[in-house]
Amino acid sequence: MLLYLVPKAVSLNVFLHYIALLSALLGSLGLLPLLVGEFKIVVLPVELHTGHNIRILGTNVEVLRIQSVFGNPNGLARLVGPGSLVSAYLLLKTRKWRYLLFFSLSAICLYLTGSRSGSLIFFSGVLIYASLFIMNKLNIGSLSRVIVDCVFTTISLVIAIALLGRIELLYLLPVDFTNRLLLWEATANLIRDNTIAGMGYNLGYDFMSPLLPERFEGYSPHNSYLRMFLHTGIVGGISYILFHYIILSRFSRTNMSNEDQFLLSLTITMIIIQLFETFSTIGLTHGSVISSICLGYCLYRTAN
Repeated sequence: MLLYLVPKAVSLNVFLHYIALLSALLGSLGLLPLLVGEFKIVVLPVELHTGHNIRILGTNVEVLRIQSVFGNPNGLARLVGPGSLVSAYLLLKTRKWRYLLFFSLSAICLYLTGSRSGSLIFFSGVLIYASLFIMNKLNIGSLSRVIVDCVFTTISLVIAIALLGRIELLYLLPVDFTNRLLLWEATANLIRDNTIAGMGYNLGYDFMSPLLPERFEGYSPHNSYLRMFLHTGIVGGISYILFHYIILSRFSRTNMSNEDQFLLSLTITMIIIQLFETFSTIGLTHGSVISSICLGYCLYRTAN
């Protein structure tokens, strides 16, 4: 429904507007506990989380992470990350003050969640969109297809390394994976034991506990692609990656409009973040909804 019906019923600009608005509203809820203390909306708590250090004017300051109505600060970050990106684009496009307000609220919330995944969504989106915009202005060929190919080559290599049991190669990269490699390795071990059909879709992650240190008991794989291999086997996992690649490779082309460039940038960021977070286009989390609708707009605009 999200993939096929929403892009036909709602314009891309309206969709982007409501992402920016929802991000600002729920981000504002996350900021309120800093002023009035923790509270509940019906049964949903709006709380402060464990502390982390941020730098303010060159000084390390410990602050409590905000989390809005989501279960943890990363949940809020997966909304205000794309929300900040969308608000910045709409501000540049329309020069309307409300998008400056939306961006300010979302960006402040993103910073105070302390989420690297949310920041990755924003900064990778800015980098990709700026690259596409500049190359288009200079009439230097089509960068969009190159970016798509590079992203999916990287995703495929990471998944292949994990499934082949060579996860130690990823430790050589100058990247702090925040213990995700332990989760990926445990997931890959289970996939190799259930290669063809996987372990089924609706199951918890307690089966990973014996393969992990005690502090990670009940953790998800923190990688949507490995999750799909785990749940649906090798055919389902490969199909999931190809599903995204085919849509974006057909959508990416020369002489893209400014809206198409931003849509591609936003969609790619939601695909990149699936390397580090457990959500997919199958589901009703906000990450799932945003990514599936973005893919739907790519399909719809390619067909038209």
